Amino acid sequence: MSYEGRQFVVCVIGHVSVFDVYNLNAEVCPICKEKFEWVCDVDDTNCDGVEPKFIIKTQAEYCTCKCGNKHEIKEETVVPDHMHSSWRRLK
Repeated sequence: MSYEGRQFVVCVIGHVSVFDVYNLNAEVCPICKEKFEWVCDVDDTNCDGVEPKFIIKTQAEYCTCKCGNKHEIKEETVVPDHMHSSWRRLK
């Protein structure tokens, strides 16, 4: 039986990224290029992985163009919820 899982990472600014356990080559946030500060492993081997919890720091901001499409212009930022998830700080 093989291991299946994901890693949720949060950068120092508060952007969330999710990587497959076999694709962990990123060291910086794809949004702001800052280093990742927190990580939480989710074990999906038996399809029972529970996604970690976050506390929203700032809401995402959107604009609506003339054609009516809604676009995100500023990403949501978060902090890990240590009370409900097993986050650990990266070195």
